[in-house]
Amino acid sequence: MAFYRGPGGTGTGSVTTLPVQITEGGTGATSATDARTNLGLGTIATQNSTNVSITGGTVTGITDLTVADGGTGSSTAAGARANLLPSYTGNGSKVLSLNAGATDVEWTTNGSGSVTSVAATVPTGLSVAGSPITTSGTLAITYASGYAIPTTVKQSNWDDSYSFVAAFPSQTGESGKYLTTDGSTLSWATAGSGTVTSVAATVPTGFAISGSPITTSGTLAIAFDTGYALPTTASQGNWDTAYGWGDHAGAGYLTQSSTLEGGTY
Repeated sequence: MAFYRGPGGTGTGSVTTLPVQITEGGTGATSATDARTNLGLGTIATQNSTNVSITGGTVTGITDLTVADGGTGSSTAAGARANLLPSYTGNGSKVLSLNAGATDVEWTTNGSGSVTSVAATVPTGLSVAGSPITTSGTLAITYASGYAIPTTVKQSNWDDSYSFVAAFPSQTGESGKYLTTDGSTLSWATAGSGTVTSVAATVPTGFAISGSPITTSGTLAIAFDTGYALPTTASQGNWDTAYGWGDHAGAGYLTQSSTLEGGTY
């Protein structure tokens, strides 16, 4: 039989080993599957050109696939966006939105929607006039009756007051006690709980006192001094009557005719 000898041409001879080995120009196999395996052909060797499926692997050194061929036409993300989106030219600061027909995207001016009504609400303490605005106008926000924003000076004063009160110890269960300090800390103490070592008393002219001072326990005895006594209310009434008889600014006690017991003077 004739067989290929390589660059030297053709010739005749006998094939003694079957199947013909790769080194002898064969496939070393008797079936197509084994032949592909021996020749190192993968599954792509059995796929038609119109139905090729490639799984895994790396493709390098190829030209960027155009958008028409299912690619992005670019090897960078920025380039791909520029190729896939509407033209950037003349559309600075615009936003991407769906067109009216919902068939594609387009660049539109930000905030170009149509506003038909604008209203406003305010919290307690404020009031609003001019709401809603359906064409053009002004929303006028003012203080409600009885409300105002305190000045920074007032707020500072309030903060100072709060800080002062917050420094007080808890009042719970401290009824009837008084506030005291040890020079650095405030605390509540029971009224009269201090230690008294001596109690004395003084009196004005006309009185005398005994038992002063008291250093443990005792009684301060206050009495009239010699030659003194407390007049009764009846005596004081008589004195007031007698006082009304005379001109106390003049030299005499009686300056007008007065009827006394025994006659008229």
